[in-house]
Amino acid sequence: MKKILNIFMLILCLCPVLLMTACKSHGKFLIKAGTSDRELGYFQGAINVEMEEGKKVTLVAKELLSESNPFICWVKDYSKVVSTSKSMTLTYNKRTAGHYTAVFADSNAKMRFSALTSINFESENYSSVEYQISSALTSAGSDNFTTFVSGKIETNTDFKTDNKNIVYLGTANSDNNYNEYKYKVKVKMITSQNIQTEYEFEVGNLLSYKSFDNEGKCVLTQNITAIETNLSLTFTKLSPDMYEKAKGK
Repeated sequence: MKKILNIFMLILCLCPVLLMTACKSHGKFLIKAGTSDRELGYFQGAINVEMEEGKKVTLVAKELLSESNPFICWVKDYSKVVSTSKSMTLTYNKRTAGHYTAVFADSNAKMRFSALTSINFESENYSSVEYQISSALTSAGSDNFTTFVSGKIETNTDFKTDNKNIVYLGTANSDNNYNEYKYKVKVKMITSQNIQTEYEFEVGNLLSYKSFDNEGKCVLTQNITAIETNLSLTFTKLSPDMYEKAKGK
């Protein structure tokens, strides 16, 4: 009888463990894919169906006009360059879930993806600056700002970025369906004596595909009189040569 009772108690102790093990299951995540222009290229791999965590998928960009319109990069969620290789293997999880766009080279007029390529804070009184640049899609509400890029750089230096922070300008081949962005900047200006001044401001000009010149560049400038500083943000439409080093060429 005592032996049976001990077995019964053991089963009771194991039940919660067994239940927790049975209830613990891998979550499901969705990886979608698209192309910057279906006339220039397509993709293989993503099936737009939720898959269990840990499974893998390989996305492959396929060029239709490899000479004139080669593949440039994969952009995740219209905001970040994640690979410059045509083939990219992803493991389903929270970090990789999202939308991936295969971007192909296009004419300046049609290209709808641009990168923040340089930042310059021009100032005679400060030697360095810690910055946080936030963006808001104007159609989604001008107060809906999210962090776009942040860092610390020396002033009076044209800081070249890694070209990975992306702005999506709208649907390809459409002059009516485009996005406009406004920018807000928080700074901590630092002197050579480590005297710090914090300030926040909005950049006066909006960014859209109409802002770019014939070379595919747009420079947003702002004079901040309160801290005697000039800001320049340079955006450049994506092109193959922007990522040649990353591709090992």
